[in-house]
Amino acid sequence: MDKSQRKYAMDRVVQIANVKIEAIKAKYTVQAVKLTNSERMDLIASGKVKFVRDSSGYRSSIFDYYDFSKFEKPARINQKAIDTETEIVCKKSREIKDKIMLGDAVEALELLTAFEN
Repeated sequence: MDKSQRKYAMDRVVQIANVKIEAIKAKYTVQAVKLTNSERMDLIASGKVKFVRDSSGYRSSIFDYYDFSKFEKPARINQKAIDTETEIVCKKSREIKDKIMLGDAVEALELLTAFEN
């Protein structure tokens, strides 16, 4: 491989690794559930949410006086699983980069193709 081919192969490894890492992050992330204002109004009107009596001071919105915790959920991320799988992808990409820089071109391309799939 000449210099430009090596650079392309290295960039390709980085691109594939980034796509795989983003997929891993999406796999282990549960998206937050947020209600729209109209959904909140419907819940208040139907009496499904409780009024919160709190004298802690000024609140910026009428919705701050109601407890929507049963209907809204924060995002959850399993960072340990993400880190574990990401490390596997990073290790494999380092091996491929080493083959590209130090090894046989045909073997490096075979590894790159296998990494992509």
